Amino acid sequence: MKQIVRLDDCLKCRECCRFYKGYQHLAPIIEKEGKYSMILCKEKRGSYYICPYFKKNICIVEKNKPFDCKIYPFNIMVNREGAIVLAYDRSCKGLKGKTKKEIEKYADYLIKYIKKMGILKNKFYVEPFQKELTIVRNL
Repeated sequence: MKQIVRLDDCLKCRECCRFYKGYQHLAPIIEKEGKYSMILCKEKRGSYYICPYFKKNICIVEKNKPFDCKIYPFNIMVNREGAIVLAYDRSCKGLKGKTKKEIEKYADYLIKYIKKMGILKNKFYVEPFQKELTIVRNL
């Protein structure tokens, strides 16, 4: 799967691997043998919790990341009306300098990938509405 954010830009930041108190429900979903479960983020650093796969500023499962991590800074969520949408985290530093057209083009690519892989069949990947995200496409 191609990425919109370069890995080296990602490694400089890793904000996506941190979950603030009250937002642990946004932690990635792991799928094993057809069963789905949320990653439990127990380690606390300052005001946030760290993904257990985030060690020494790198993801130790980089090649086998959970789907949620693969598509970050994009996210599948419901909008205020309850429709499923694709949105992105505008605070992602890796998107700095990307044009609206580049973001929309990647969103279109991602939607094709999501549909091809049957991701929407599993509601675990659909997160609640997050006002911090910018909706880019309906799914």
